[in-house]
Amino acid sequence: MAILYESYTESPGLSTVIYGTTWEAQTFTPALSHSITSVQIFVRRTLNPGTVTVNIESTSSREPTGIVLATGTFDGNGLTGTSAWQECTLTAYDLIAGTLYTIVVKAPTGDSSNYVSISMNRQSNGDTMYTNVGSRVGTTNGGTNWTVYDGTGGQADDDHLFRDYGFGVLLPTDAITRVTNIIHRYNRAKQVYSMEVSLGEVTTDFGLPEWAEDAQVAYTPKADIPVTVGDMDKAMRPPDAIPPEIIGPKVPDVSVPVQPAEPKVPWYEPAVSVWQKLTPWKEEEGETLLGLIRGLFK
Repeated sequence: MAILYESYTESPGLSTVIYGTTWEAQTFTPALSHSITSVQIFVRRTLNPGTVTVNIESTSSREPTGIVLATGTFDGNGLTGTSAWQECTLTAYDLIAGTLYTIVVKAPTGDSSNYVSISMNRQSNGDTMYTNVGSRVGTTNGGTNWTVYDGTGGQADDDHLFRDYGFGVLLPTDAITRVTNIIHRYNRAKQVYSMEVSLGEVTTDFGLPEWAEDAQVAYTPKADIPVTVGDMDKAMRPPDAIPPEIIGPKVPDVSVPVQPAEPKVPWYEPAVSVWQKLTPWKEEEGETLLGLIRGLFK
């Protein structure tokens, strides 16, 4: 289920119309980064306004730029004559916290007799306004010129009602967080340890945070050191795990790789961090986890 992020839902006192090249918009600033998937607006119809288009656009100088980041449509003829919340599903787009965006609403096939009315409030009427940065914006010539209704330049201070829905809080975009995943595996049958590092697009020099500089080195198996399954169980067992000898027979030790039969003893899932030293392993000469990651960027 989608999560409600930004919204302005005060009881409306005014409305304005949308049709043809007369569009209405609302700028808003998300407090949390997220992927927007739909918006709701408070609207009603007069006669048959046709298809209504809702865009999320970037913003410059408090006005929409015409650059569409996400878009969706709904049937304006399916609205009623009473104002109500109408949802419009969008093509998903990642919004960044603290950035000003615009919800632009159009009914391009409508006219002065067939239109959509969208609800709003006005500060001079004593209404409670949208608390984050944003305001109503309007155009009567298809976006060639916009009027910003934010209480400056002799204009009223207006806000349209809206709800912004989406999913997920995005990670920061600095280089270290572009390492999106680290998976480490131990193959009990073949006694092989492997680590996979998933990387996103790195746009800046890769740097390590202070906590990583002091991290323990990674340990990898030495070919000339036998590692038994029993030893690995002990090394990889969580500190608070119940030893297998208490709840069942031990996993038999093996000193050579074999293809095991279907296990008939309890299976203990490895639960250690890649930073944690594993007792039966020996550090590769000059090899550390940090060195491995740095090597990816040479």
